Amino acid sequence: MAAPPARGTEPFKKRVRAAYRAGLAECGPGLAAYGACLRTALGGLHQGACEAEFRAMKECMRGAMQKSLRG
Repeated sequence: MAAPPARGTEPFKKRVRAAYRAGLAECGPGLAAYGACLRTALGGLHQGACEAEFRAMKECMRGAMQKSLRG
């Protein structure tokens, strides 16, 4: 099995961009929920206002990107 490309190289960057796109595609509902929460809380936005939505979105993106990178 070939070694993965070194960080900072073009193949590595392409893999990361592809993983990010996979995360966006898989986690659309979570991203929308986080955005809606921010929009709702905009007038009284404070630290932790949308923490649950952010954590859910972050975990979804992390999982989707890891899955894509492991291919």
